[in-house]
Amino acid sequence: MGQFYRIEKIAVADGVVELKVGFGVTALHPDILPEAVATLASLGLPGGKLVKFNGPMSLPVAMALAHGLCHLYSAVAVFVPMESKYVVCISHNPEFVVGRYLPEAAA
Repeated sequence: MGQFYRIEKIAVADGVVELKVGFGVTALHPDILPEAVATLASLGLPGGKLVKFNGPMSLPVAMALAHGLCHLYSAVAVFVPMESKYVVCISHNPEFVVGRYLPEAAA
């Protein structure tokens, strides 16, 4: 687990992975971003139809992580706490429409 940024697989099923993310020790992006990208790579995620992020991310971290996974997964979604739902942010799959909430059943 990273010192500046943490990423943990919390659920994997049927081509869908859910990642819990969050900041560690207070740092600036020149330290956070390389560690976040390396931590993501170390998970060895196989790819699939959907990756879901849950937890705090700055915009630079979100963009770097999404870029790293949009080549492996056909859709990327982020949990929005104020709405208590995941919203699709990137999609190459008509099953997942950008801007739409994921149904509760979408693992």
